[in-house]
Amino acid sequence: MALRPGDHRTPGGAGALTALRPVAVRWIRFRAMPPRVLLDATPLAGPHGVRGIGTYVRGLLEGFARLEEERRPELLIRTDGRGPESFVQHPVELREWSVPLIPDPRPGRAGLKRIEELRPRLFHATQSGIIPEGGAVIATCHDLIPLRYPALYLSGPRIAERRAYNHYLRCRRQARLIIAPSVSTASDL
Repeated sequence: MALRPGDHRTPGGAGALTALRPVAVRWIRFRAMPPRVLLDATPLAGPHGVRGIGTYVRGLLEGFARLEEERRPELLIRTDGRGPESFVQHPVELREWSVPLIPDPRPGRAGLKRIEELRPRLFHATQSGIIPEGGAVIATCHDLIPLRYPALYLSGPRIAERRAYNHYLRCRRQARLIIAPSVSTASDL
């Protein structure tokens, strides 16, 4: 026996699952199902873990933890960190270098490769470093400080920073929804 979604749907909803019914299995073949929603929880570890983005992700997870398990997003987490045990977790190794003033492209590439492998139906990008191009994406924009103050962040010899930030802006524009966690950021958007 296996379980598959029932025909019961929430009234007026977009087809939210409310019941499961048993069905007979005629063949057995194990293939991982792509996550419905994959949330970037990598900021829980590393330098972001103790700053604003880590706090933001912890707050999201506290809210999602109140949902039934089958309605929770799955998490993209760093191999050197852990998310709440009640969530399905997909590790990714994000190596970083310590060259000052030059953005490290490797974590973003590793994250994008892992997202491509998992093929989620929807990805929630919680930081600027890992936003896939194309596909269904929700992006959180914490601030646009480099855009508001380009002389401080993007001018002069900061070619790598400028390229990385322009790439982020391009990917963010393709997002289906942009979440601004503050009124100030929302007005900047």
